[in-house]
Amino acid sequence: MDKGKQEKTGKKYQIIRLIHKVDGKILPLFLISAVIETFLPYINIGMPALILDALSKKQGKETIIFYIIITVLLNAFILLVTSILNYFKGMRSYHFSNKYSWMKTEKIFTMDYPYLEDSDFINLRQNIRYNDEDTGAFTGMPGRIAGIFQACLSIGIAFVSFVTLFVQIIFSIREKEGQATPWMFVLLILFICFSIWTVRKLQKKAEKSIPEMTEKVVSDNRASMYLAEEVVHNYSLGKDVRVYEIDKLVIDEMEKMDQSYTEYCRKSNKVTTLPGAISSASSAIISGIVFSVVGIYALSGMIGVGSVVFTVGVVEQFISSISNLIFRMGDFSISCARLDAVLKLFHLPKLKRDENNVVKKAGQYEIEFRNVSFQYPKTDRWALKNVSLKIRNGEHIAVVGTNGSGKTTLIKLLCRLYDPTEGEILLNGVDIRSFSEKEYLELLSIVFQDFKLFAFTLGENVAAAESYEKEKAREALIKVGFEDRLKRLEKGLETSLYRDFEEEGVEVSGGEAQKIAIARALYRNASMIILDEPTAALDPIAEQEIYEKFHTLVEGKTAVYISHRLSSCRFCDTILVIHEGKLVQKGSHDDLVRQTEGKYYELWNAQAQYYMK
Repeated sequence: MDKGKQEKTGKKYQIIRLIHKVDGKILPLFLISAVIETFLPYINIGMPALILDALSKKQGKETIIFYIIITVLLNAFILLVTSILNYFKGMRSYHFSNKYSWMKTEKIFTMDYPYLEDSDFINLRQNIRYNDEDTGAFTGMPGRIAGIFQACLSIGIAFVSFVTLFVQIIFSIREKEGQATPWMFVLLILFICFSIWTVRKLQKKAEKSIPEMTEKVVSDNRASMYLAEEVVHNYSLGKDVRVYEIDKLVIDEMEKMDQSYTEYCRKSNKVTTLPGAISSASSAIISGIVFSVVGIYALSGMIGVGSVVFTVGVVEQFISSISNLIFRMGDFSISCARLDAVLKLFHLPKLKRDENNVVKKAGQYEIEFRNVSFQYPKTDRWALKNVSLKIRNGEHIAVVGTNGSGKTTLIKLLCRLYDPTEGEILLNGVDIRSFSEKEYLELLSIVFQDFKLFAFTLGENVAAAESYEKEKAREALIKVGFEDRLKRLEKGLETSLYRDFEEEGVEVSGGEAQKIAIARALYRNASMIILDEPTAALDPIAEQEIYEKFHTLVEGKTAVYISHRLSSCRFCDTILVIHEGKLVQKGSHDDLVRQTEGKYYELWNAQAQYYMK
């Protein structure tokens, strides 16, 4: 077997393994149903043939009635069992689809963070989303596999019947030499083989071209989904759309993407429809040959009336099953090709880390950056270069600098979202990569600049959990100045945020959302608090309130504070100035502001002039 075939076989095996991992019961259920459904058409072919033979041979009424009763009972039994199995198949398919979605979600939630910001991974996710929603590539797999199995079983039954008939006719030819020859059977078999070869050739072309076309349309589809979900259905953008008439730009862009997608559909339908059309035409020709063959042998007296009905039915079922098998194999192969992205998702490796050390719950923690440098994947620019610093236990540190200077990158490294490209970050002298990630992150409470609140209750948002300590959550909200709004909420902590799921949900302002996010960090009660622009959406009064309470909020804990507003730095013990990825200054506010040639002095005076009149 060549390498290409090995890869295809391996991929199909991986898909079947993934199906079993999602739900080990769904394939056996579909296969059992396929076996039972296969016999129904043959019962309705064979039993009428027996009845016709009985009538032509003028057998007794009892025999005919017996055959009729058996036919009715078998049909009723199979239809009843099929209905019951269809009910369980529907329930199992629902469970299968939900479990598959849950597994994808779990994988994305638990995978290494660098993947999430990688453009290739974003395209991978969009590819999966497109194939799941538009083609049901994975969720339809149990049905496709069962369909192939059913077609193969049907072909086997028909083939045995067909060969039996062929042998019967050959013996009849020997007895009545010269009246008929088996050449039409040979012609029929050759034509069937040619049809199968032609259709499979076209299907293989489709198997190769469909994934390539899908890759090309993914980026357009990704942009289209952004416009549809983030722009059209995002009510918060309604003001900008109306004031600047952005609707024209959006509609023009969506029309361009629609044209691109229409062209994709045209090409896709062309390569997938042609094999089916040829298969259908071949079936019609084969049926014509069958009727001719059966008619000739019937006129020759080689087969009876019942045998004619049985033969025509079996051969048509044989042809139909072959066409069905060809179609289903092609559909299965194309779907397997579409599932490349799904297999890549589930095979994405975790970063190699030691993670053997246990974080000692000492209560005293010191963080050290030792010659840390970092480059984002697929870039040549250093986001940080040779940064060395210490964050001592209980110290309050501010990190300042212009946009793009590397402040947020520093925090991402501290939070182990990325690993340093060079150097190391130590916790009490031990490389943080050697600790359990879960245990290490339990030491941190973080408010990111682009934090998110969810359409859950207020209490669940603060606690980041379904079950939580209500008094502790309430205290956290009071500390950040949310008390007045909390009192006005009829359901208090049980109030749903936003109206995504609850009509009675409340909308919160940007400043209120930021307070809730800070309360979430306080509720966790971790040893170190990291605040990335925590007051950016607050009004000046609320911002001043947060600053004044800063020491109370962190309650003597270690705190790292990123801000563009340098007035907040006066509340910190140490200020780190980051510029172009380098640590250029370090000291207290009073020390740094006296260094008139330094970057901090430049930043301070650039902001101070707006407060001096």
